Amino acid sequence: MWPHKEARKAKTDYVFSPFRALYDSISKLAPENDVQLAAKAEALDTTGELSKTRWLLYAMGDTSIATPMLVIVILWLTTIFISFGLFAPMNWTAIGSMFTAALSVSSAIFLIMELDRPFDGVIHISDAPLRNTLNRPGP
Repeated sequence: MWPHKEARKAKTDYVFSPFRALYDSISKLAPENDVQLAAKAEALDTTGELSKTRWLLYAMGDTSIATPMLVIVILWLTTIFISFGLFAPMNWTAIGSMFTAALSVSSAIFLIMELDRPFDGVIHISDAPLRNTLNRPGP
């Protein structure tokens, strides 16, 4: 789920899901009592949920912010700040408030861009807990 940047560029065919084989194996089990039947149903549900989560993580790999929309918003905000600067008196209070407002808006855009890609960038979700769990030896 967290490929390196080179591997992400070379996207392969994701038609086969590793959970499909697991789901098929669990489906072939023949429970002998009600406890095993309930465990089989729970295992099938869990496998289905894991598969859905995997596809959701795959879908989140690409950005959902359109570049033209981002350019339009930045140009719009630039125009607004230029117009404020044209009509504001030239003193330190006006310059300081314009700088503070520009810093706030640019920080908001930065956070939106960072949170759109949760597995990349400066602010990202670590994959270390998942990798530690997968590398632990079984019981």
